[in-house]
Amino acid sequence: MARLGWRRSRRLPHRNGRYSSAHFALGVCGTDREILSGQYGAAPHGEARLILGHESLGKVESAPRDSGLLPGDLVVGVVRRPDPVPCVIKINPALEHRGVLLEPASILAKGWEQVERIGHRTSSWQPRTLVVTGAGPIGLLAALMGAQRGLHVHVLDRHESGVKPALVHDLGGTFHSGPIADAIESLAPDIVRECTGAPSLIREVLGRPPPGGIICLAGISSAGQTLDIDLGWLNRALVLNNHVIFGTVNANRRHYELAVLTRADPKWLSRLITRYVPLERWDEALERRPDDVKVVIQFPAG
Repeated sequence: MARLGWRRSRRLPHRNGRYSSAHFALGVCGTDREILSGQYGAAPHGEARLILGHESLGKVESAPRDSGLLPGDLVVGVVRRPDPVPCVIKINPALEHRGVLLEPASILAKGWEQVERIGHRTSSWQPRTLVVTGAGPIGLLAALMGAQRGLHVHVLDRHESGVKPALVHDLGGTFHSGPIADAIESLAPDIVRECTGAPSLIREVLGRPPPGGIICLAGISSAGQTLDIDLGWLNRALVLNNHVIFGTVNANRRHYELAVLTRADPKWLSRLITRYVPLERWDEALERRPDDVKVVIQFPAG
């Protein structure tokens, strides 16, 4: 079994004047906040604690000779129980601190694999337009992968300020902040990737794409939210338009390997990480600030 270290080897200048760790970091996501607020989550059977930190980046200190890993390799842990063997993914060192984005990227890679398998059930499937709801890390990575596939990318988010519109525009995409139903009706997307988990947005998405449309749900909703919906209309829309709706979450090992972040502009990826927080002030990473996209906890030098 490889031993991971958390000693920082060097520091990289960050655009806001702070420093970012090249290695050894944890990304914070909405799931972490929801578990800490008591909405769901429990310790594994036989354990006293549930340890958070699924968006990990570490460095190998030592490893067996036949493991394929060497001291100094950058690795990301696979989010699966039981763990696969091997349970870490060796990443290209050129990613440096951006490797902390691999776990969320693996979710999007899995979703794209499923979308494409569904779409190719018909030989004539040639998607042109993608709509992404939400310009958080998941939504922006979904937009990135859509742009890499040559799709016309449209991202809908309620925040018009900050870095999000520029990140979308720099992918060649279009940023929207108006009503989602109007956007979907006018854009007629072949693929919708819902990345917010907001029930009101999910309701507006269902049944609206054109015939053959595929809706991938990647956001997680809080329980107890009830909305009125015309199930008769929804059933008719889904059946007559041959729609598919599915959900996706953490990925298998091959999805980490499919999420090739080295194909992306490294400067663009770096801009997704908008705030770094030292481990001793980890609670600040859980705060929601207006300009946040991805917040990362840095580990101290050992």
